[in-house]
Amino acid sequence: KVAADATLVARIQRGLSKVYADITVDGVAGEGTRQSIRNFEKHYNLPQTGEPNERVLKKLKEIGAL
Repeated sequence: KVAADATLVARIQRGLSKVYADITVDGVAGEGTRQSIRNFEKHYNLPQTGEPNERVLKKLKEIGAL
């Protein structure tokens, strides 16, 4: 499995940091980031993957976090 692109991860982290205060924007999809993505996906009824992906990025833009 290929690691997510660091730029994509950092953009998602930046968006998530506006929703969840404890996000570090470092471009690394560690367990904290993955858990926050899962929480975000659950909240917005997205498939819960915990993976940084375009669907999460798109939803962050839709809600105005990015």
